Amino acid sequence: MTSELPANQRFAIARSDFIDAHNAADIAVRKLLTSFEQPSKPLMSQNIEVLVKQPAGPNYSKSEKARIERLLADLKILNGLRCDVVHSRMEVIAISGTAHAYFANVQEQHPYGRKGLVLTIAELTDAKIKLSGIAESLAIKKGLAVVKSAAA
Repeated sequence: MTSELPANQRFAIARSDFIDAHNAADIAVRKLLTSFEQPSKPLMSQNIEVLVKQPAGPNYSKSEKARIERLLADLKILNGLRCDVVHSRMEVIAISGTAHAYFANVQEQHPYGRKGLVLTIAELTDAKIKLSGIAESLAIKKGLAVVKSAAA
């Protein structure tokens, strides 16, 4: 059971799970782009921009567009979190007796001191759960399943 592992191992597993969930969301975004016959771009943020600009139409209702845009707004926030989690060395530190993961993104450092992201295991796990939910919800393309078949 993971709760019996040392904190650094529990955080390493949670970090890996977060990255896997982010990758699942990235795949869902790229599949959604394909359903609109749009090419994917290298960065998720670029793909999110393309999807936000996708107009509603006969096979993409305004309500479905609004649903997708809400998911993409949440994903955009979590995508920023991913940058720190992936591009930083993770250190497990104790704050008030509770273990936290500290991520100091080397791309965003001040010459004096260190800026960083501090997360509890619950916060990292919650972010992973949200990413997994977004990936699942994007995969459920209400009204979009006919986009390819209508063109065929």
